[in-house]
Amino acid sequence: MFDDLTKGDYNLYINALLAPNSLFYEIGDEVGIAAATNINLRVDAVVHLIMFDRHLRGREAIFLEILDDVFARGRLARVTAAFPMSRTTTRKLVERLGFTHEGTLRNGMLIDGLYEDVIIYGLLREEMYGGQ
Repeated sequence: MFDDLTKGDYNLYINALLAPNSLFYEIGDEVGIAAATNINLRVDAVVHLIMFDRHLRGREAIFLEILDDVFARGRLARVTAAFPMSRTTTRKLVERLGFTHEGTLRNGMLIDGLYEDVIIYGLLREEMYGGQ
C-alpha cells in the first residue's frame, strides 16, 4: 500500500482492491484491512494485511478466519503473501500462520526511492487444513 507506485494515491490502491478478482475485509472499526487480490480461481490469490495500530500478535484467529474465507470463495489450492524484507513483524506473523518461505524477489519494490527485496511466502490448502 505504501510503495512509491501507490503512495499518496488512496483511490488507486482502493480501486485495485475492489477489482472483480479481489476480496476486501475490514478488521474492526478502523483497526485494519485485509484483501485478497489477483484471485485465480482454484489456483492462487495474493493476500494483503494492514493493521493501522500495528498490532499483529494475538490476532492470529482473525487472520485465519479471513484466510479460510479466501480459500473457500476462490476454491484455492494456495495463497501467496509478498512483502518487503524489512517487514520482520509481518514475516513472523505469516510463519505463525503456517506460511512457508518460497523465495526472494531482488529489488522487487520501490519504497522511498530505494529498491527493496520482496520475500514471497505461500500457504497450501493442505497446510491450512491439515491435509484435508
